[in-house]
Amino acid sequence: FGIGDSYLRALDFQNKMIKIHKHVLLTPVPGEENQLAFSLIKNDCAIIISYSGQTKSTYGTVLYLKKKGIPIITITSNPESKIAVLSNIVLPIPNKESINIKITPLYSQFCVEYILNVLYVYLFVLDYDKNLQNKTELETTMVDTRF
Repeated sequence: FGIGDSYLRALDFQNKMIKIHKHVLLTPVPGEENQLAFSLIKNDCAIIISYSGQTKSTYGTVLYLKKKGIPIITITSNPESKIAVLSNIVLPIPNKESINIKITPLYSQFCVEYILNVLYVYLFVLDYDKNLQNKTELETTMVDTRF
């Protein structure tokens, strides 16, 4: 779950996870986060990306996920935020940007991307041989359709 630039980092993470046969769900329609939260089951895990940890709509989603018993991992610069305190795991990023005068979220998004890349690499290595085999199989069995 993420809004704006955080959503774009989540899309990149989803793309990587598909390649190792891990299913990451994102809602393609802004404002449908609660529908996505409603569809999760206890075997799922929610990853929340929120620099401030205070986004009102995300907070409501997290309250619902907590009530439903869904494990929550939050990536935030504010480990004491309302969202973070409801989370099972908080992965903090440095708080180096002013929320009020943030011209570009470059620094925070770089940090989020780094954490998501570390999670991806960790999951890849957990089943390294299978993931490497799948990668090789995909490359050798897919037909090149370029003209």
